[in-house]
Amino acid sequence: MLKPFALLAALLPATGLTDNLQPVAPPTTPAQLYSIERLCVAAGSTAGTHTVTLEATASSSGWSAPQLLPYVYVRQPDDGVQDYGLVARPPQGVALTVLSPLKGAMVLTTPGWMKGIRVHTDRNALQFLFDSTGGCVSD
Repeated sequence: MLKPFALLAALLPATGLTDNLQPVAPPTTPAQLYSIERLCVAAGSTAGTHTVTLEATASSSGWSAPQLLPYVYVRQPDDGVQDYGLVARPPQGVALTVLSPLKGAMVLTTPGWMKGIRVHTDRNALQFLFDSTGGCVSD
């Protein structure tokens, strides 16, 4: 006796329904980067913003689209420094297992209570306290 699924599997190719089937890549969620080497902050072009540029290291080749994900607090931090996780899109497919540089830039909205930012990675963190001129810190 033929099982119902075996019959269906045998008939599908004849219907043409399988002609356009393509494998679907799983969605990639950002993952934390290995380390941050340099963090530069400058006052943004509009009030209440800062431009952040950074140089980081990923644990393999192929990482892209770095971004800062803010930590969520129950209340504002006592030191006025907002913490962020430095994440990026991990490689899809084959990647070299070598430490690889990654650069990024973004504009942050900075509320009045915020005195600086602290960026965390798997290995380290860098902190920058805002001032009128901006500047860089490195590990």
